[in-house]
Amino acid sequence: MKIKFVIIILFNLITISSFAQAIEDPPVNDLKFSERLVFGGGFGLQFGNVTLVDLSPTIGYRLSDQLTLGTGLSYKYNRVKDYTQDLNTGKWYGYKSNVFGGSIWGRYYVLQNIFAHAEIEQLQIDYNYTSVNYSTPTDIKNSIGVTSVLVGGGYRQPIGGRVFFNILILFNLNETDFSPYNNPIIRAGVSVGM
Repeated sequence: MKIKFVIIILFNLITISSFAQAIEDPPVNDLKFSERLVFGGGFGLQFGNVTLVDLSPTIGYRLSDQLTLGTGLSYKYNRVKDYTQDLNTGKWYGYKSNVFGGSIWGRYYVLQNIFAHAEIEQLQIDYNYTSVNYSTPTDIKNSIGVTSVLVGGGYRQPIGGRVFFNILILFNLNETDFSPYNNPIIRAGVSVGM
């Protein structure tokens, strides 16, 4: 269901942009260093029983008209208010995690606004919760490193000037039980300078 929805959105964006006036970027070789830099990322908030804060800034450098390489930082805070219940007492316990790390990525534009994307991401996940599997609730605190190999593609929609809205569909080739997200991964964000 989620994939169908994203495919419909991508198809509509591609159709709309094909009727829009094409943006002609000057060749990358004619640009100064600062004009080759690309800034972007994502930001997310959710509040309620599940609280999520997501900050993911990125910076890249245009090596050619088709190829951009970059790096990014990531921080995610997640809290689930009523994560598990002690059936003996009826008391509910929460879950909290802090996820931080970074990534290196590459983007290759097959068409003006359609690109392939590959990324290696290393995250450190610190989490704590209360286990109620035994007669006495036990606080669990742990830290684990997770490496993700993400591949997929995306579409950028010009907003104005050198500002773009990006949507990506990625798949983690190294998905484990500790991966902070499930396949497929859908990202949306804004970039400046691409």
